[in-house]
Amino acid sequence: MVGGLAAYLALKEIPRGIDPLSPSNKLFIFSGPLSGIATISSSRVNVTTRSPLTGGVYTHANAGGNFSYWLRRSGYDGLIIEGKADEPVYLVIKDGEPKLKPAKHIWGGKWTGASTKIILEENGFPPDETKAGVAVIGPAGENLVKFAGIRMSDYERFAGRGGGVGAVMGSKLLKGILVWGGTRDLSKELVDKAKFMKVNSDIVKRIATHDTTKVLHKYGTNVLMNIVQSIGALPHYNFGGTGKIAT
Repeated sequence: MVGGLAAYLALKEIPRGIDPLSPSNKLFIFSGPLSGIATISSSRVNVTTRSPLTGGVYTHANAGGNFSYWLRRSGYDGLIIEGKADEPVYLVIKDGEPKLKPAKHIWGGKWTGASTKIILEENGFPPDETKAGVAVIGPAGENLVKFAGIRMSDYERFAGRGGGVGAVMGSKLLKGILVWGGTRDLSKELVDKAKFMKVNSDIVKRIATHDTTKVLHKYGTNVLMNIVQSIGALPHYNFGGTGKIAT
């Protein structure tokens, strides 16, 4: 569901046949409907655009972290970035109010962690990524590398799959986005809060004690390699093909 509306809008609003790195392309950054309400595996953000790597009609990348939570708390379920700035900027959304700030001093080679720290400190935050939501690009995005991703806050969360969402952000001269604050009470939007919280609690317990959770905690997503390999879907040669790789 996190990317459904973004995919619909991308197919509807992005002109066919355009250069993905042109101002005509759009970047849809959307939160999941459970972000800020449910307590586990729900704070996801989806970035949808036309891919500079594949040239397809649209692509998307997904990331965790706290960006989605703060975006929804501020009053937004999603952002649509279009056009191109005259010079490097970053977007600040405080209590639902958007404002562009200059980013020339951050643009030009700073890695994503350093850029996140600068943006936080410039807006009165300690260098603690749990205090606000930040999305930034690094040198790859600035230089329009076709597979560049976007780093999300809460430490090293990346929207990297799909092919070049960071390059599209860079083509718009948008270095980053900072979002926090807001008075939106998402729990009030629930039809049946008591029932929702009960179901949520049950799901949390099931996920926390599941064998897959234990394995992922120990080995990370590398544990999926054997599964993907077994169905012949492991990509190789820079996604030039898929199939079982001899071991």
